Amino acid sequence: MAGDELARDGMAKDAEPVGSQKDASEAPDAQDLPGEDLKSGAEQGEAEGGAAWQADLERLEQTVALLRDEVERWRKQAVDWQNQYLQLQTDFRRYRQRMQDEATRLRERVTGDVIGRLLPVLDDLERAAEAAREHDITKAREALVQGVDMVRANFYQALQQFGLAPVETQATRFDPSVHEAVGFEITRELPDGYILRETRRGYRLGEHVLRPAQVIVAKSPESTDGGQESPGEPAQPAGD
Repeated sequence: MAGDELARDGMAKDAEPVGSQKDASEAPDAQDLPGEDLKSGAEQGEAEGGAAWQADLERLEQTVALLRDEVERWRKQAVDWQNQYLQLQTDFRRYRQRMQDEATRLRERVTGDVIGRLLPVLDDLERAAEAAREHDITKAREALVQGVDMVRANFYQALQQFGLAPVETQATRFDPSVHEAVGFEITRELPDGYILRETRRGYRLGEHVLRPAQVIVAKSPESTDGGQESPGEPAQPAGD
């Protein structure tokens, strides 16, 4: 009996290591567990997401840097344009002041030239007045008339030096651009529409008419038949 129990105990002890080894070999690896797979996938996703976010951040920083450079470039350009505008303003003010000074000097030269050429007329007036005081009434009248004629001639000569010329009226046809009709007379001396006589002399300066000549226009008796006037001719003023 005792021998049988010892034999069973020995067999039990020999059997335990074998069972333990089997259980250890059959235990699952920690890497094969589902929880470990999920944890590893999450870590990998976080790593990839962080890398993408970092790349987007770098691109955004680069864009911001480019925009800053562009803003700075346009700021400098605006400063240059403002400086150019201020310089143009300064140049224009100087130019305008220079033109005003030049115009003032030109007016002074022209005025001085005109006055200088009219001074002989003043001298003639003084001589005519002096001659009239030195003679009796009859001779004074003659001297005054001669003096006035001389002054008129000298004055007209001085004006001619500036380009003044009279408007032609003798034996010319009425021209409304240079003549002003103040009336007409029926006559056979001149053709219809021609200037019969001048009542006030007109003058021109170069091509510019300073004032038109006032004239009386001839009208033939035939043109008055039926109370009709010739085309282009002035009407007779009331009271003529």
